[in-house]
Amino acid sequence: MIPYVVRMLGMVILLVALTACGSTKVGKNADGDSTLTITGNDGEKVTFTTGQEGKLPDGFPLPLIKGGKVGSATKITTNNKDGYSVELTYSGTHKEAADFYQKALKDLDIEVERTDVSAQDEVTIMLMGQSDKHDVWLMVNGKGEKGGTIAIMWGDK
Repeated sequence: MIPYVVRMLGMVILLVALTACGSTKVGKNADGDSTLTITGNDGEKVTFTTGQEGKLPDGFPLPLIKGGKVGSATKITTNNKDGYSVELTYSGTHKEAADFYQKALKDLDIEVERTDVSAQDEVTIMLMGQSDKHDVWLMVNGKGEKGGTIAIMWGDK
C-alpha cells in the first residue's frame, strides 16, 4: 500500500508542476479510459491513461497470468515512449507467478536478474530486467503458500 501511495503522491507533484508550465486536457479515449494530457510551453506532451478496472492498458507488453486480476493500471506516454504501472493479484504459488513473468520477459529478449526473499510466511520475489529498448521492475509479494500481489513498472528507453 505504501509504495502505491508514494507513486500517487509523486504523480500529483509532477502534475502540479507540469500544469504550471502549460495546459491540461482531461477526457476519455475510444475505449472509455480516462486520459489527462499535459502540454508544456515548449509543446512537449505527457499523457496519463488510467484503464478501466480489471483491464490491462492498451499496448501493455506482458500477458496477464492465468487467474490474475488487474487492480490498477496506468499508461504514461511522453516523446512517443510508453511507461506502464500495473498492480494485479494472482492465485497460484509465488514461484509460479515469478517464473511466469521471468519467462515472459526473457521471451521479449529482456535480460532478467531475480532475487527471492522470504521471512516467516511472507515471500517477495523481485525481477529487474533491461534490454536495449526497455527497463522493467516487477515484484511478486505473497503470504502463505499461494496468492498475493504483483507490481509491474515498465518503461521504454
